[in-house]
Amino acid sequence: MLTRNPPVQIRTRREQVTMGAALLSAIAVVFLLIARIDVVRGKLYFVGDQYGWRYDDQDWPADKKFFAGDELRFFYDNLFHNVVEVDEAGYRNCVASPASKTFNSGEETFPLEKGTHYFICSVADHCEKRGMKLAIVVN
Repeated sequence: MLTRNPPVQIRTRREQVTMGAALLSAIAVVFLLIARIDVVRGKLYFVGDQYGWRYDDQDWPADKKFFAGDELRFFYDNLFHNVVEVDEAGYRNCVASPASKTFNSGEETFPLEKGTHYFICSVADHCEKRGMKLAIVVN
């Protein structure tokens, strides 16, 4: 008994190029998705870098660009300081309104959304006389 082999499929050069382009496109999409995952995750910023949340550190964000999805982490000695997220008036006047929430664990993390975020230390004169306040502009 004679068996017949199925016919061999020969692809034209054009079909080969089209398949190669489709494969390259799929690989490019995978790389773009991987890159996008990193962007969505955001960046973690440590306020004051290695020094932590401290006096006269209002210029700390000057050389940084913040984006929605980034996070700010405050490290500080909670026996002497706190972190209060306030509105613009609270920032300008170094006053925490009754609606403001005071954090005092020594380590706080704030997820950032688009807009301007204001933080002060409400202990004694730390904000108004020692400049312990921070304004973060998020794109």
